[in-house]
Amino acid sequence: MNESKSIDFIEFLLNDEVGTSVWNWVRKDQLSEYYFIPVVTESNCLTTDYSPMFLFKMKPGESWRLGERVQIQLKAGTLKYQGVVAVYLLFLFPGIDFIHEVWINHYTNLENTPSPLFKLQQMKQISLLLYESYEQPERVIKIANNLDWARLIADIQKASPWTDIQFDVAKTAAPPSNFLWNLKS
Repeated sequence: MNESKSIDFIEFLLNDEVGTSVWNWVRKDQLSEYYFIPVVTESNCLTTDYSPMFLFKMKPGESWRLGERVQIQLKAGTLKYQGVVAVYLLFLFPGIDFIHEVWINHYTNLENTPSPLFKLQQMKQISLLLYESYEQPERVIKIANNLDWARLIADIQKASPWTDIQFDVAKTAAPPSNFLWNLKS
């Protein structure tokens, strides 16, 4: 695995604005509290020890101001736009006055980035990595995975594959996260 590419991704996240949220394949080192973001493995594939996790850029100190037992609300859905079925996840953290949104492109053309949907469907918990100033998360929160992934996957499988450019156009055309939050699932 190319460690410098992993650090580049985290540096990008840390240098982006507060509120940035994304998903990526991440591996937790079992012997320590370190998390690794893959770019390329030796066989050009992800190994089974990587899981999709959600990464959030927070203000310094904000991740701990959320309290001991954080009650995060999570909603998911699909946005259909010009043949693209984009999956969105919305995260509402207590005390933060906006909704974090993460988009998943099931048919991405990015090398070594398969869709996380089937893996997410099997997971009992979802990991949220909260970054503030350092290359490792300031805090990691696990929440119950109660989302209906089968419905999201079924919506996607009704559509033909799309390109990354088409996905970006669909995402840009999406209504604000407050509107998506209020849609019925």
